[in-house]
Amino acid sequence: MTFTTASGVALGTKTFTFHGAPTTLTNVIQYKNYIQANKGSAETSVIAIKVTDAGGRAVIGYTPEIVGSNAAAASTGSCADVSTSDASTRDGTYVCSVTTTAGSTSGMTSTMTARLDDPETTGTQYFTSTFTVTLGGAVSTFVLTTDKATYEPGEWMVITATAKDSSGNTPYDGQAGPTLSANKSLGSSITMNAFYDGVSTSQTRSATAPRTYTNSQNLSAPATSGVFRINGLDAQTTPANVSVSATVSDDAASAAAAAATDAALEAIDAANAATDAANLAAEAADAATVAAEEARDAADAATAAVEALATEVATLMAALKAQITTLANTVAKIAKKVKA
Repeated sequence: MTFTTASGVALGTKTFTFHGAPTTLTNVIQYKNYIQANKGSAETSVIAIKVTDAGGRAVIGYTPEIVGSNAAAASTGSCADVSTSDASTRDGTYVCSVTTTAGSTSGMTSTMTARLDDPETTGTQYFTSTFTVTLGGAVSTFVLTTDKATYEPGEWMVITATAKDSSGNTPYDGQAGPTLSANKSLGSSITMNAFYDGVSTSQTRSATAPRTYTNSQNLSAPATSGVFRINGLDAQTTPANVSVSATVSDDAASAAAAAATDAALEAIDAANAATDAANLAAEAADAATVAAEEARDAADAATAAVEALATEVATLMAALKAQITTLANTVAKIAKKVKA
């Protein structure tokens, strides 16, 4: 359409697109997979659906309704056209809420159907799309993990908290992440995003399913080496401390210094071992010298004893010889007298 003044001056143009009756409902984004049990009121912004006509054009101005398969968990809901001030910019997207049943419990599920009456038919016929929700309770406990066991000084790191409700099920989406602290100075403060699908993380993450992580460089490990610990309290009636530990390794200079120190210590150990061996050898030599001296003294004593014995034998032989001579002289005298 072209707009002009009465005198024919063109003021501008505007294009309008006409759509037909709705024929198709399509799930676009499911924001929440887990919704609050026993809420008894609407859980907003659970899913976005798109309504189009037979030509694939966006259909606006309708109010799709939501019905559930499990009345004990969630049986109703509603959808609203995305609000803008200019209807021509609407793209047929509707954001839907789901109302959980009072008395419903964690772990229950319900298949929800978004639907619109078919205006071209008589009776009850619908265009539909379906999605499933699971009910969860408040966060009760969680487990902390780090993306690595060992980091370089100042290296980027990611902390993840995985939660359960008091029934041991995945808690409902959108709850605040845990408050955490570290026993050593980190590169920045720890900021954990909300729990979705039972997970909170220090990464930047989309709030729509499937969850996508757009930035993992929000937090860095300590600059000093050694073990560090991340701590927080869970949400039980009596809160319990939850922690995870990781290690910062030595940097290159520290590693080189440590290696040099180790080598020096090994050299000292080797020198001490050599000294001990030398001392043992010296002790063995001293023992051998003492043994040799004792053997020499024993030999000298034996030689002296033999010499003394030889002298004594010689003396005895001389005395015996003298006695024999005396006896021979005596016999000769006796013989001489007998002949006379």
